[in-house]
Amino acid sequence: MELLRLLQINEDRIPRKALLGAKLCDSLWHQHGCPAAPAPLMKFLDEVLKRCQVEQVWYPAPVLLRLKQLQRGVWKVPPGWLPPAPTKGGSQRVRPAGICDPASEEVQRCIEQAERQGVSFEEILPLLKQKAELIARRARARSLLQVTKPASDKTSA
Repeated sequence: MELLRLLQINEDRIPRKALLGAKLCDSLWHQHGCPAAPAPLMKFLDEVLKRCQVEQVWYPAPVLLRLKQLQRGVWKVPPGWLPPAPTKGGSQRVRPAGICDPASEEVQRCIEQAERQGVSFEEILPLLKQKAELIARRARARSLLQVTKPASDKTSA
């Protein structure tokens, strides 16, 4: 993810639950023309934080930390950093692989189908949230329906 590279954040430092937010940040960053100057970058990061809250998506804490460091002036964009080259068709496509639990084959199939149809990450975000909610509801229902085996009566006479 180019935004994380700009912010000098190791992708491994992003918790699993915040990967969707990181992908959203990166996608929106490309849509906003990859701002890298301090003032536009701070404005963008603040706006994307609000967007994640509205979308109810986890915002990556390292990105929030970098925003606060930018505001205090303790971190700066690395000198000589160049924005990524535009992709064919003029818009950046973000492959949303790894944004959900890899064990969730259902979500992965949904992502792959959307990618085959050329749907952007921004467009599939609501669908991914719906799928994740459905999977969570199913898991809760399964746990409620599990019948525990009654303990055998071990009384001795």
